[in-house]
Parts: sequence; C-alpha cells; structure tokens
Amino acid sequence: MKSNNLLKIIKNNTKLEKIKSFKDHAIKAVLEGDVSLLFPKLISLQDARGGALSKCGYGIQFLLLVTLSILNKLQTISDQRGETGVFVNEDTGERSISVVLGLDEPEIHLHPYMQRSLIKYLNKVINNEDSDLKLLIKELFGIDKLDGQIIIATHSPSIYIS
Repeated sequence: MKSNNLLKIIKNNTKLEKIKSFKDHAIKAVLEGDVSLLFPKLISLQDARGGALSKCGYGIQFLLLVTLSILNKLQTISDQRGETGVFVNEDTGERSISVVLGLDEPEIHLHPYMQRSLIKYLNKVINNEDSDLKLLIKELFGIDKLDGQIIIATHSPSIYIS
C-alpha cells in the first residue's frame, strides 16, 4: 500500500470503523503530532541477519524481555526514589540497589535448554557476574552492583535443576 493511500485511510477513520474491534473499542488511527513520540516507533530490534525481533522465537523474545524489564525497573526506581533507592557502603563507597526478580512459569515460553540458560543468566545478573550488563547498569544508573534474589513459580524440572 502506498503511503498516500495509507494517509487517506488514516484521515478517514470510517474505513477502519468497518473493522468490528476498532468500532467496538473506539480505536482510531491518528497522525502523531509530537515528534518525540515518533522516535521509539522508528527504532526496531533485529537479529544478526536483519530479521525483525517479532520473527525470532518466543524464547529469544522472552529472554530479551526479561533483561529489558530489569533495566526498566531500575529506571523506574531511579526516577521515583532517586538516591533513597540506592544503598551506599560507607567503607567502600560501593553503590547498590536491592532487586527481587519474580518469574511466573517461564517454562511456558522456553524449551528446557533455554529454561536452564535463563536461570544461569539471571543468576549471573543477580550475582553481578555479567560484566557487560554490570557496566551498562553503572553507566545508566551509577549503580555498582545489584543485591537481590530470584523467586520463580514453576513446574519445570529443568528450572529446578538449574
């Protein structure tokens, strides 16, 4: 579909209202007026072959989502609590933040190998053994380490083993 045709459809929502779920929930297509809101929509995550993240398996998507969720929560804590969310070791000056990672049945998204990989990775994260992520957290939030634990509700023996 050409962009001119798409713009016509967007401007004339009566075509979209022919789709029941659009009509029932009063969903409309609009042109974004605030340019700053467009930038996140212009960036896409791709694999090494240039394929869209949405074309990757659910396991890979889930692993990425978990890591991005951790960073998102750290950002939220940083924004809402500022320095009150950070613990500073008076002897070493090391800055840490307390984290509890909770996962509800991650096996739904992952085959057994990926389940074990996820748990090993999260253990590395929570024990500050992933040097790249640790450096990223330091750069983004000024945090030297995470102090925390992982709580998982699961029925998977692969996760129990890990």
